[in-house]
Amino acid sequence: MQGEFDSTSALDINGRPEDERDSASLQDKLDRIDFNQMKQFNPNLVGFEFDKVNGEWCVVELEVSP
Repeated sequence: MQGEFDSTSALDINGRPEDERDSASLQDKLDRIDFNQMKQFNPNLVGFEFDKVNGEWCVVELEVSP
């Protein structure tokens, strides 16, 4: 069983096409956020807040009807 695993072989990782692009700046990412488009995906969405300083967190507010 040990012979079946070759730890020296190179790993072939399939990445997503967007991973190959240059990383976008925080402002570029903020500019791509479209609240109306997000609301189409989830009509219960009433608020969205994004950490504009570090881009490390976001708050999504949903309204749920009984």
